[in-house]
Amino acid sequence: MATAELPQGEDPVQRERREIKARMVRALWIPIVAVLGVVFYVLNFSRVLIAGKGNPAILVAALATVTILAGATILSAAPRMRTSSLVMLVAGALGLLLAAGSVVVGHADEHKAASGPAGPTGPAVGSLDVTAEPTLSFDKKAYTVPAGIINVNYIDGGGTHTLVFDDPSLKYFQLAVPGGPKQGKVDLVAGKTYTIYCTIPGHRAAGMEATVTVGAAGAAPAPGPGAAPSTTAKAG
Repeated sequence: MATAELPQGEDPVQRERREIKARMVRALWIPIVAVLGVVFYVLNFSRVLIAGKGNPAILVAALATVTILAGATILSAAPRMRTSSLVMLVAGALGLLLAAGSVVVGHADEHKAASGPAGPTGPAVGSLDVTAEPTLSFDKKAYTVPAGIINVNYIDGGGTHTLVFDDPSLKYFQLAVPGGPKQGKVDLVAGKTYTIYCTIPGHRAAGMEATVTVGAAGAAPAPGPGAAPSTTAKAG
C-alpha cells in the first residue's frame, strides 16, 4: 500500500541563506535611502526658511513640521505597517515638503519682483555710450556725464559681456551684449564717481571696468510739440 509523501519543511540552510541575503540588501539600500531623504528634506525645508518671509513662510513651515511629526508618530505606533502603506506615507510627506518649498520660493520671487527698485522713467539729460571690446575691456577707462537721468547705450564690440554699476542704489541696472537689454536709464548724482564693470567671472579681474564721473546737473529736453530738438551730452 502506497503511503502519501508528507510535505517537507523548508531547508533551514536555505532559509538562513535567504535571510542573510535579505539583511545584506537592507544594509545596502536603507542607508542610501536615508541619505537621499535627508538631502531632500534639508534642501527643500531650507528653501522654506531662507526664501520665505512673513506669514506665508511661517504657515508653510508650521504645516510641514506638523505633518512630519504626525507621520513619525504614526510610524512609531504601527511598527508592522505594510510596506505599501509606508511607501505612500513617506512619498506623501516628501511631496508635501517639495510643494512647500516651491510655493514659498515662488512667493518670494514674486514679492522681490514686485518690490524691487525700478529704473527712472523721466526724460534723459544725457547719454553714455559704452562699447564692450573683445579684449575684455571697455572702449574707455573713464567716462564723464552730467548729473541726472542718463540713457546708457551698451554697444556690442565682440564677445559676451554685461554692464552694471557698483553702487547699491543701482543694483536693478544691468545691460548685456549680444543678448540684451542693450539700453537703460540710470539716475546719477552730481559730483559722484561710479564704477561700471562686467559681471561675467574673470572679466572684471582682466580689466573690464571703468569709472563714470558725474558733473553738474544737465538740463532735461523741453517736452511738447514744436519744441526745438535737444542735444544730449555724450560721454567724454
